[in-house]
Amino acid sequence: MKLVQINIDHDLSPAELDAGAADALKFAEEVAALPGLHWKIWIGDQSRHELGGIYLFASERAARDFLAGPIFAAIRSNPRFQKVEAKAFDVNEAASLITKAPLPVAAS
Repeated sequence: MKLVQINIDHDLSPAELDAGAADALKFAEEVAALPGLHWKIWIGDQSRHELGGIYLFASERAARDFLAGPIFAAIRSNPRFQKVEAKAFDVNEAASLITKAPLPVAAS
């Protein structure tokens, strides 16, 4: 399993974020269809103008394909995003299961 963390600095106002909520749901459907994706958690803090996500992929290859693919390219090319940072991590499945991480059943 591979976890990808994406952090985004943006200049969107709260009103603009609210107005884009429907687009975000459509985008969520595209993300949900990514090959090898187990789940994504959407994160944000408007007071710091930050957005992002935590993605859990079945394999390193699925994570690499996502980072090299069109969805991440669209995120990186958004002119309202000043900084886009992506980091990939290995998952310590044994310790994560003890601490009740939402890992796929096959991981146990």
